[in-house]
Amino acid sequence: MINVVSPNNTRLTLVRKLSDKKYRDRYGLFVAEGEKLVKDAFRHGLKAEFVLCSRAYAEKREAGEQSFLSAPCFVADDRIFGKLCDTVTNQGVLAVVRREKKELSSPEGKCLLLDGLQDPANVGAVLRTAAASGYDDVYLCGCADPFSAKSLRAGMSAQYVLNIFEGEREKILDLLSCCQLVCADMSGENVFTADIAEKHALVLGSEGGGVSSAARMRCEKTVSIPMKNNMESLNVAVSAGILMYLMGKNNF
Repeated sequence: MINVVSPNNTRLTLVRKLSDKKYRDRYGLFVAEGEKLVKDAFRHGLKAEFVLCSRAYAEKREAGEQSFLSAPCFVADDRIFGKLCDTVTNQGVLAVVRREKKELSSPEGKCLLLDGLQDPANVGAVLRTAAASGYDDVYLCGCADPFSAKSLRAGMSAQYVLNIFEGEREKILDLLSCCQLVCADMSGENVFTADIAEKHALVLGSEGGGVSSAARMRCEKTVSIPMKNNMESLNVAVSAGILMYLMGKNNF
């Protein structure tokens, strides 16, 4: 491990820059913060440019316990390290990880389209459920960055196992023409009794406005989740979980 003393060190500057989507896109990098996200990045074969630890973290762990740090590792003063973190109570370790940018391509099976989700925590939570329920291809248009700190925390490493594609709405919709496009909306038919094709694309809209009119016009079917006690809606991440497990139940 190499000590980093100056707060103006180029590696620390890079970590700060990567809090901004503009630089994440420019460099093709993101910050995985916390022991789980760092360990999982290595476990799934992602390439880390370097790992940064707080001094307290480095001192608490013996060399044998740090075998997962298969990248150049640097140690920063606890105070300097804390200012780099997105969390109030940090775990003392982060990694700058290279993102594999995927070219837009058609899905092989069922997939998910997120249309304008703006809350990064919701994006991450939906991705976590997509990974758990077998929706391996996820398309995003006009959404919060799935590789922001909040999305990564909510995703619990789902970003490492999914095929995540970002692009323009019309281009994505054209690619998904090979699927039955299914829109989630309160006006739709009961999802419990709806006839859903095995190869489908579930389209989820923004938290406030729902699915865009452009995407809605391309959908063959609209489904809803029946609710009791006059409840009008569910959080988009909760709705996504119910719909994906019901519509993809043939996988289990």
